[in-house]
Order: sequence, then structure tokens, then C-alpha cells
Amino acid sequence: MSTSQSYGYSEYWRKDKSSIESQELVKILLSLRKVGGHIATNLKEIEWTGMSAPNPRKKIEIDIDLAKGTYPLPPGKMDILVGVTAREAFHCKVLSDVVISMLKKKLNKQFGTMPPKREELVELFVNIFEDIYIRELASYTVWRYYLPGCWQCIRPQNKSNIKNKPTLRNLLSIFSDHVFLDKLAVYMNPEYHPLFERLLQAKKESIKFLEMKSISKCFQARIEFYLNIWYDLMAGSNTWVEPVYEKYLDPDREEETETDEGDEAEGEDQLAENEEVQEDSPEIESNLLLMQNIKDSLEKQEGKTLDEKIEEISEDEQGRIMETCFVKSTLRCLIAPDADLVARLRRIFKQQRNLRSRRYRYRRYLTLGKLDGRRLYRAGIDGLVFRQKQYFLNDNTRNIAILVDGSASMSGGVARGGKNWVKTERIFASLCQAVKGTENRLVVYAYFENGGICKVNDLSYSTTLYTVRPTGRTPTGQAIVTTAMKFPDDKRKLIIHLTDGEPNCGLSVKKALEFCKRKHVEFVTIGVCEDEEMKAILAKQYGNDAILVDSLDQLPMRLEDVLKSKLLV
Repeated sequence: MSTSQSYGYSEYWRKDKSSIESQELVKILLSLRKVGGHIATNLKEIEWTGMSAPNPRKKIEIDIDLAKGTYPLPPGKMDILVGVTAREAFHCKVLSDVVISMLKKKLNKQFGTMPPKREELVELFVNIFEDIYIRELASYTVWRYYLPGCWQCIRPQNKSNIKNKPTLRNLLSIFSDHVFLDKLAVYMNPEYHPLFERLLQAKKESIKFLEMKSISKCFQARIEFYLNIWYDLMAGSNTWVEPVYEKYLDPDREEETETDEGDEAEGEDQLAENEEVQEDSPEIESNLLLMQNIKDSLEKQEGKTLDEKIEEISEDEQGRIMETCFVKSTLRCLIAPDADLVARLRRIFKQQRNLRSRRYRYRRYLTLGKLDGRRLYRAGIDGLVFRQKQYFLNDNTRNIAILVDGSASMSGGVARGGKNWVKTERIFASLCQAVKGTENRLVVYAYFENGGICKVNDLSYSTTLYTVRPTGRTPTGQAIVTTAMKFPDDKRKLIIHLTDGEPNCGLSVKKALEFCKRKHVEFVTIGVCEDEEMKAILAKQYGNDAILVDSLDQLPMRLEDVLKSKLLV
């Protein structure tokens, strides 16, 4: 074992290890998921390569070969895996995949559909500059210690001779090695020099993105920045082995490739390696068995997924169930709380605290105690003559969830949410402010349907309040079940649901309310609707759990009534 593998930062915090291969790989994967979760709230699912069908839009695949070898995994290797995961998580945080997609659309619109190899070059180019951006972004965090170890693992080494005719791929590889691995290609073809200097200049210019506080502005600025650099690369490499303009203007033209003896030999070696892999079927079977063992261990540790639990509840409604996604919102809520409403809500929580009376009871039949008349209660026949006075608190605090309907109808006809949504935001912002210091635990969730998926967004994590843009249909039943499942079991549970209409997709409300009853979750719906027909529908769906009002202006008063009836008992 090399010295670099024997020591690493992860040695200070990673204690749960195993010498059994499958168990150790499971523990490593769970650790990497925690690492990614600390960085990005919109993190994709992290898996080992080969665990399931590849899906780059929804998954992050970590090369399992980086973890194979010695078990337990040496700290140095773990540091590399943490660095790879941190890089992927930062890419999720800054929406790198969306940047690449938007850049491709702009280029395709201007030059026509790009051939696959040209798309690969665009992705390579953007990924290099996104790595530069996230490296600077992480420079003041703990992840700066782990990222340096990942750069040599994320891109294949360029084995082409840099003295030969220049290509754009070689230029990007030379630039990447220089920036991330401190390698300088001294003997590279002189035709690379102008564009190499342009890339170095662009690297310095990219630091300006760190000063942008707005996520959307930074996102758009990066797209325009990369577009300008790509135009310069297109113009500067037009006479090279792979001319850019001609490829766009004539997409049916066969690609010219550089064929020297070294490349041919490399291709033959690769072909031989592929034949060896195909012949080595026992190794493939061993990998499949290992993956299956990892998946089985993960299922035991993590239990059933959210979708599997909802499917169990649905019974005869299987056809209505949609995929459920629980995410943390990243859009800051800029609506200030209502000071008057905060004051009124705080009075309710203060009354709740006053009801938390201090009581006591006696424990009798003790063999030990002090010889004190206040601690003795009968004659000493068998030695069980002592008693002890114990105090206990009547804990009447709650786990409270505010579940807000975030469907398109809540927007008030405005794309990003109009007055109705602003009023709703002000109400839950006021409640979040009032509940501080009361020992009640409050969470705020908003739900809607998007692309056939029920999305439940956490709006109140990390002491900061977030929001969503109302959109889509209303999968109320699945959102209620998801909220009930998220509750811890240490206190009584209460869901207050705010909506303006009936559910129109997903699990039925009836099944959701039955589930809440089984789980001892109290539930109240405050429905806002002027239509008498809609009121009748909501009253029929929610029964005695429904409080119906004509406008959002009445919502604060009804919220106070609900809290008084549920907390002051």
C-alpha cells in the first residue's frame, strides 16, 4: 500500500468500515451520498457504475474500480472518491447539465444539428470550465481538500502525440492537464499557442461568476461566456484536422481523422482488451453477483422507497399512482412575515407553554433511600420501605407540518405566482417566525405535479425559508402520505393542509386520510374557494377535517382557530 493511500482526511471522520467487500462498498456508497447531500439540495441519486441502467439525467455513477482492492478502503482512496462525489454534487448545485443543454440548443439553432463527436467536444469544453468554476466556489469550504485528488480520475488520459497536426480535442486535453494537474505541454504544436492563450485568459475571466449572488443571472452569464469562447475556438481551429465550420455547414461529410501508427496500435490494443473481457466471463459473473449483493444490502439498510410504500397503500388504485419525488427547494422566499399575525400566533404558543404544567408522582417499594420521614411510608418488614418523589412534564408540543398546495391554480393566473401566492407565502412565513423558541417542530412543504411526477418540496430546512413557483396539477393524496411518512415519532403529529381546489391526480384523499389515521396523525384542511359546488366537493372529501373559507384574507384567522383547537388541549 502506497503512502498516499495510507493517509487521508477521511481517516478523521470515517469510522464505519468493513473488511468484507460487498459490505464495505455499501458503507462507502452511503458515506458518499451523505457527502453529496451536504453540498447540493438537488442532488441526483448516487450509485456505483453497473448497479442499474445508466441514466445521466437522474443519476451520478461513481466508478466502482476506484474503490476495489484493499478492504477496509484506505483513507487515500476514500479521499479520491469523496473528491469525485463533491465535484458531481457541485455540478448539480450550479446546474451544469442544464448549462450544457442550453449551450447545445443555441449552437444547433445557429449552425444546424451537430454530429455526435462535436457534441462530445462541446461537453468536454463546458465541463472543463465548470470544473474551474466549482473549484473556485469550493475554495473556502472543506471540500477544497478533496477535489485535487479527483481531477486525474474524471477524464481519460490523452495519449495522442501533441506534436502532430493539431485537433480541438488535444487542445482541450492540454488545457485541462495544465489547469488541474499542473502539466505544461512544452513540446506541443506551435499552432496551439494562440487558442491556448485564449483559454488561459478565459480561465481568469471566469472568476467573476463568484461575485454573482443571483442563481439565474449567473446561469445565463455562464452560457453567454462559454458561447463566446466557443466561437473563438471555432474560428481559431478552422484550418485544423477537424475544421469546425465545414462540419456544421456540411453535416453529411465524413469526418477526417488523424491516423498515425501510434493511434492504430492503440486501437489494436483496445480491441484485444475487449476480446479478453468477453472471454473472461467468470469476472463478469463475479461483478454481477457483487452488484446484487450491494443492492440487497442497501435495501436492508434503507428499507422500502417512498414509491414502494405508497404503492402498498394504494391497493386498488395502482393505475392512478405516479412517481413521488421529495426534494429541497432552492428558491429563496423573499416575502416578509406579517408582524400582527406573528404576535397573535406567539400568544397561542405562549398559552400552550403555560399548559405544560409540572406534576409529580411517587415511586414506592424501593430497597434504597435516605432515612427521612418524608421518604418512608410503612414499617420495615421486608426492606421495601422507601419511596421517591419524581417530577415529570406534560409535553404538549407537536410536530407540525404545513402542507401547501403549489399547483397552478394557486398562482392566481400569474406565471410566477400572483397575489394569492404572495398571501400564502406571508402566512407560512409568519408561522415559521412565530414558532421559534416554542419547542414545537415545524416544517413547511409545498407540492405539485410536474412531468407526471408528484413533487413535494421542503421549504423550511437549514433555518432558511424557501418557496416554489406554482405549476402543474394537484396530487394531494400522495403529498399527504409523503408528509405523514416524514414525521419523526417523538411527538404528536399534526398536518395543516392549505388548498384552493380538489385533487385531480395521484392517490385518492380517502386512502391518504386512512393512512394518517392508522399512523395517529391529526389532519386539518383549510380550503379556500368561493364556488359553492367546490365547497361541497371538499366537504365530501375531507369530512369533519375540512374548514372552508371564501378568500385567502380569512386564512390567518382560520389558522389561528386550528392551532388553538389542537394545541390548547
